Amino acid sequence: MKTTLTILLTLTLGGVAHAAPLLTLNPSVGPVYAQPGDTTGWGFTLTADPLEWTTIIGTVVLNQTLPTLGEFTDFISGQGGPLGGVLGPGAPDWVQYFDAFNGTGFGSYRIDPSALPGDVDTGTFLVLYETFSDNPNTCGSCFTGSGALTVDYAVVATPEPSTWVLGLLGVAGVAAARLRMRYTPPNGRTALSQVPRR
Repeated sequence: MKTTLTILLTLTLGGVAHAAPLLTLNPSVGPVYAQPGDTTGWGFTLTADPLEWTTIIGTVVLNQTLPTLGEFTDFISGQGGPLGGVLGPGAPDWVQYFDAFNGTGFGSYRIDPSALPGDVDTGTFLVLYETFSDNPNTCGSCFTGSGALTVDYAVVATPEPSTWVLGLLGVAGVAAARLRMRYTPPNGRTALSQVPRR
C-alpha cells in the first residue's frame, strides 16, 4: 500500500503529460491459462504519444482477487521502449509477443504449484511511464512529465493434461458400457451371434 501511495504521489507531483500512449495486452480479451507450476503471460501493443517521447518505467499490480494464485514478472519496463529504451512520437506501434524464455512481451505470470484447477486471479496492471520533449538519450534535460496506463487482466489455473485424459477415458468407458447394455438382446446372445449365416 505504501509503495502504491508513493507512486501515485510521484505521478501527481511530476505532472501528467498532455497526451498519452495507448497500451493493449495480447490477448486483449479473456483470461490467460496455465497449469499449476507453469508460466503464462501477455504480449502487447503500445501506440506512441503523437508529440512526445515515452519510456515505460515500471508496472504495479493492483486489486488482485487471489494474490496467492501466482506471481507476476514485469518485462516491458525492463526494456522501456523499442529503440534505446524509448518510443518516439508518432513511431510505428511497438509490438511484442509473449516469450517467457527470452523475456519478451508485457510480462509473465507463474501459477503456484499448489493452486487448484479453476482458481482465478483478476486485477489491474498500473503501467508507469515518463515523457520527454526530445530523445532523452541525447537531449540532456527534456523531461515533460509522467503518467500511468491501466489494463485489466485475468489468469486461470487449468487441470493437468493427465487429469483431462483420465476424465475423458472415464466418460468414454461409461458411454461404451451404456451402448453395450443398450444393444444386448434380452435372451443374452450378442448381436453378432444373431446375424444369419449363408
